[in-house]
Amino acid sequence: RFMTISCGAISANLIESEFFGHAKGAFTGADRNKIGKFAAVGEGTLLLDEIDTLALEQQATLLRVIETGEFEPVGSTDTQRCEARLIVASNIDLEKAVALGKFRADLYFRLNVMSFHLPPLRERISDIEPLARGMSVRFARKFRKEIFDIQPEALSALEAFAWPGNLRQLENAIQHAVLMCNNSPELQLRHLPAALQEA
Repeated sequence: RFMTISCGAISANLIESEFFGHAKGAFTGADRNKIGKFAAVGEGTLLLDEIDTLALEQQATLLRVIETGEFEPVGSTDTQRCEARLIVASNIDLEKAVALGKFRADLYFRLNVMSFHLPPLRERISDIEPLARGMSVRFARKFRKEIFDIQPEALSALEAFAWPGNLRQLENAIQHAVLMCNNSPELQLRHLPAALQEA
């Protein structure tokens, strides 16, 4: 099983409940027991996205789980085992965050078993065409459009753009183009957002 927790999208007072679940009555609004992602994923893989957004005290809780493999749901004394493989992702350099005191050094070194740096899209020009083609097929299905190709001029515009918003921005641009593509079997330059046409 593969599950994701977007750490930056969950408020600080609910993140532990999202991680470990909670017992009924653990806090206001906890009207029933809830299974957290660490238990729900079982022996699968859990992706902690935007891990750098966790507060230092939440990082300490996470460190304990990684070191001991044990956790308790919020408001419970029932110790459970974590069998999951963890993958963490961050938009910032965690080593620099450690130096600035914004990320725990012990957690960083515990997590940093194997690391991968994914360069920004503007540094991976050759990836843009296959990504754009895959996204156009997906959005064409979603919006029930018959699109079979991307015009070379439109591909050139996609490859020339700097993509400050990386993959999400590319995805939005392709979705925009598919929505603007009426009765045309291919995505054209005129279907792309104005910023890309100008660039």
